[in-house]
Amino acid sequence: MYKDIIDFISQSALKHIGVKSVKYQKRVMINQQNDNGYMQIVIEDDPYFQWIKTSNVFTLTLNMDVIGLPSNDNGILNVQNDALTIAVELINYITTDKYYQQFLSLYDYSLLGLSHFTDDNSAGFRLSLELIVPNPINLCNYLDNFDEDRIGIETDKPLDLIDSKPSTKSNELILKPIKLK
Repeated sequence: MYKDIIDFISQSALKHIGVKSVKYQKRVMINQQNDNGYMQIVIEDDPYFQWIKTSNVFTLTLNMDVIGLPSNDNGILNVQNDALTIAVELINYITTDKYYQQFLSLYDYSLLGLSHFTDDNSAGFRLSLELIVPNPINLCNYLDNFDEDRIGIETDKPLDLIDSKPSTKSNELILKPIKLK
């Protein structure tokens, strides 16, 4: 289920004419090689799933960075403006998709402006997207992963004890002076 959601968001982002690349990776790996297109979306690989008992919903929070490289002609403010536009249009596209509307709905989101974000001074917006998703448990066959007859007790490996006081005199210090010419 999780892979399907990430694939859907990635494919939706690539459909936007302003987005040149979409990646799923760690935050510290963003723009390591400084060769990314003007606008890219990085879906960070640290999702947060949460069961909200009071609302009886299961949520998934994703952090996504919509970033581009400012230049002399295109400053930080322009890049942030483009990134904000892409982020809110992507949110609307995801939440209004006819097929995924039955599985996903928007719970909450927040946007944080970024400047001088990576080692190549990217700018843009960080989108924290919280979606209501189906509970990932498959109630039809989750019991197949349990075996009542199998009690998983690991056997201890025998310890190979080494003599702590060997008969050699390896504990004695032997000095051999070096003679210089």
